[in-house]
Amino acid sequence: MKSHTKLRAGIIGIGLTFFILLRLLSAYPDIVETYYSNGIYPVLKAFVSFPTGQFQFSISEFLIFFLVLICAPLYIRRIFKKKIRLYRILLNFTTFTALIYIWFSLFWGINYFRLPLEEIHFFSLDKDQQLDLITNFVKTCHVESEMMRTEIM
Repeated sequence: MKSHTKLRAGIIGIGLTFFILLRLLSAYPDIVETYYSNGIYPVLKAFVSFPTGQFQFSISEFLIFFLVLICAPLYIRRIFKKKIRLYRILLNFTTFTALIYIWFSLFWGINYFRLPLEEIHFFSLDKDQQLDLITNFVKTCHVESEMMRTEIM
């Protein structure tokens, strides 16, 4: 097996490992809350936020624009010129998908398995209390909206 094929197979293997790990972590929200959300995630967030926070626009939107408008047409042209085979296309697509999955899981996805907010802050509301909160929130939004309109005019 060539080295670049081994690398792609390794990336796909890591992606599958992340998938299995996330399924296991979903059963243990206490562990996710303690070790990931309050331990590892703040460090990862600072690591990613510092360089991307220097820009006035979303880096991810720029990357999507780059991938869709620049890379995709070049790749499609190679496919139509038959310089690339079907198994290579599938391998590349699977590798790319695994990279996206790993990135998302590591930098945000694990937080989906943390404790619910009610358990973190030790409160629970019945349906009437929830309805009251929502109603008050909507009323407050309308009041604020009216105040902003009068300030603009």
